Amino acid sequence: MHNIQVPAGAVRVWRGYKRKEVELREFFQKSGSVFVPAAVEMERQLGMHVYVPAFPAGIEKPGTVPDETAILFWESQKTYHDAFKTLAERIYVLTHGPLFGPPSTADFPEYLGKTFEAEKPYYLYDTPADWMHGVVTHLVGGRPEDQTPKEFLSHIEAWAHHQQNRKPEGLDGAIICAGTDYVVYWEHWVALEGRNSSIRDLAELAVLILLKDATPVSLPAGLWDDWEGLTITSGDCLNLQFKRRSPFHGG
Repeated sequence: MHNIQVPAGAVRVWRGYKRKEVELREFFQKSGSVFVPAAVEMERQLGMHVYVPAFPAGIEKPGTVPDETAILFWESQKTYHDAFKTLAERIYVLTHGPLFGPPSTADFPEYLGKTFEAEKPYYLYDTPADWMHGVVTHLVGGRPEDQTPKEFLSHIEAWAHHQQNRKPEGLDGAIICAGTDYVVYWEHWVALEGRNSSIRDLAELAVLILLKDATPVSLPAGLWDDWEGLTITSGDCLNLQFKRRSPFHGG
């Protein structure tokens, strides 16, 4: 698989909340047998570039913290919007409904400037990168009970600006989003060795729910093969490995 860099802002930042009527076992089973592999098989040929889903569901946490998080890089924002011209993308979107309910949402991020708003994703470095290769570290945290939402967001904002200003060697991408009750953060390192991360400082500002490196995973089969899907469990964080369409493709 070739290293293909895309813009920092070409990523959908997903925060998904499991429907209350969906049992946890069913949630994981359908995520592994349909939701995750379908994203790869139905969107990679449309220009999806990277897919890193994680599953805080099942970990002791408030219901205000997402049950699934994900970053989905595309070749460009235009590529993502153009995908909806195809039947494959419109079908894939329908797989969300049986598993996820309000307030599930996804957004493209903005470059972090002077302002920091709740439920708005930001990228810290305006540099192209390939998040499929290297190391992706992901954090999910909740708001401490002794903090107000305003205090919580203020602490997260201060950390994000500090991280943006320090940018250690080998860190070429970082994405953050915070609500009034949670924070999600991803960082991308060129290599495993020599990481000088301050992600532990961010963890200390929240009630830590998940902190791990994404595990590279390849699908063993495709759309037309006989297989049961992936096995997904609570706390998993995956970096899907797949063949991407040519970087010279239009769009």
